[in-house]
Amino acid sequence: MHDLLADHAAAHPHRDRGRALARLLDHYTDTAGAADARLRALPGRQAPDGPFASREEALAWLDREGDALVAAALAAPALGHARAAVALPGHLARYLYHGRRFGDWEKVARSALAAAHAAGDRAAEAAAWNNLGAVLQQARRYAEAVAALTRARDLHRQTDDPHGEAGAWNNLGLALRETGRFDEAADAHTRARRIFHRLEDPSSEVGSWRNLGLALREAGRFEEAAAALARACGLYRQTGDMHGKAAAWHDLGVVLRRAGRVEEAVDAHTRACGLYRQTGDMHGEAGSWRNLGLALREAGRFEEAAAALAHACGLYRQTGEGHGEAGARSGSGDAGDPA
Repeated sequence: MHDLLADHAAAHPHRDRGRALARLLDHYTDTAGAADARLRALPGRQAPDGPFASREEALAWLDREGDALVAAALAAPALGHARAAVALPGHLARYLYHGRRFGDWEKVARSALAAAHAAGDRAAEAAAWNNLGAVLQQARRYAEAVAALTRARDLHRQTDDPHGEAGAWNNLGLALRETGRFDEAADAHTRARRIFHRLEDPSSEVGSWRNLGLALREAGRFEEAAAALARACGLYRQTGDMHGKAAAWHDLGVVLRRAGRVEEAVDAHTRACGLYRQTGDMHGEAGSWRNLGLALREAGRFEEAAAALAHACGLYRQTGEGHGEAGARSGSGDAGDPA
């Protein structure tokens, strides 16, 4: 709030201040939860009921209130508001991730962890360890992330939360892959996708199939990786997640090319280019055009390869990605994994 208003409030405390703060924290927790649910809703699917008519509206509210929401999450434990202390940080995780606000994300995750542990709420503590592990991974503190996610996995199992356990296995696999422990990562993603399959959660299962494919690729197990990513492509068709489907076809194309199946790689990258164009993701589309050019070149289709790489250069130029444009211009290296 404005400094003058803050000074006035401090000088004239109201006898109902505690109840007012509780109502404010309830409001922030409920509304942030509704905004997070809107952000997580897949395109084309029925969005949950709530105060936000669109993803853009939810993001606009989060942008306006972001600093206050972080402050509220950090203040909630001292104010005795247990629900906001453990739930609000979880509702903010996706927003803080997309905003690359890793410092704030780690602060609220640690605050939630301490509050859940103090309350003896082991289920909430498991979720907080998972949230903390995710931000540590994004901050490239992989050894700490592995430790946090292992703790999350164990607590989810002890509290009989298979969905939480599967999510922790999946996140653990991502952290293990970043440390070069590719076979362990593949095992973690396999465990995750088996649990998600048993729970009949295809939207979560498909992500585990894709992550499994990426871990197998890094382990040099290209045929197994291609099979896992092909399975992901099929499941994305069922879930209706167009962006996920584009990313899976992109990844499949990279693996097929490395396996020497270049004509199949050309087909996969062509599909990815079209899907990315439909989603409006110019960065993803540029990467797929670049990898399409590499596959076409290896197939001996040099004129088509040159055209694809030139198109990638143009897209990278539009997005201001000089590094990507340089790679496309030189025709070297894969464009990397899309987010």
